[in-house]
Amino acid sequence: MAQNIADKFLEDSSTKSFDLRHREIITNNIDKYNVAFERGKSKFFDLENSKKKANLIKWRTIENLDKYLIVF
Repeated sequence: MAQNIADKFLEDSSTKSFDLRHREIITNNIDKYNVAFERGKSKFFDLENSKKKANLIKWRTIENLDKYLIVF
């Protein structure tokens, strides 16, 4: 059964990858994402510092997840 699913996936993905309309949609959305990403990134004055702060917040959250889940 797993082989049938894999074969179907390969067949469907091959068909979809040659669908020009689908490729157009994907390309358009990737372009939108790239623009939004750059716009968002430009709002940070010090990107490296912001990354460090985000990492610290993530670490603290994970360390205290048991408490946050109870509050949630």
